[in-house]
Amino acid sequence: MCTMKVSPNQCRAARGLLNWTQADLADKARVVLLTINNFERSAVAVKAETYDKIVQALMAAGIAFHANGVSLVPPVDRFLRGANPVDPETRKAALAILNSARKRDGRPPLVDDYND
Repeated sequence: MCTMKVSPNQCRAARGLLNWTQADLADKARVVLLTINNFERSAVAVKAETYDKIVQALMAAGIAFHANGVSLVPPVDRFLRGANPVDPETRKAALAILNSARKRDGRPPLVDDYND
């Protein structure tokens, strides 16, 4: 679960990255469309349970929330972080490919800390 408070602006930005409408998010979060609309307009405070559903739906789709915004986590990052654990050799190969791109972009490498 996301430990920071997700703002209405971040919610809209996350939907934009995913190319989702408010209706898409409502469907994925299993909440009423008006709830998404109200949350994004800051019209009404949503219940904690509803808020969690919205944030969880976005995170499940690959959104990462940060203090300065949101980002879309590449599927291979989610894969390597345990969303879909597979055999160690496949994980090792995927990690090598991902870290090659991360090195090119000047980002630190990921470490495969998945334990079988």
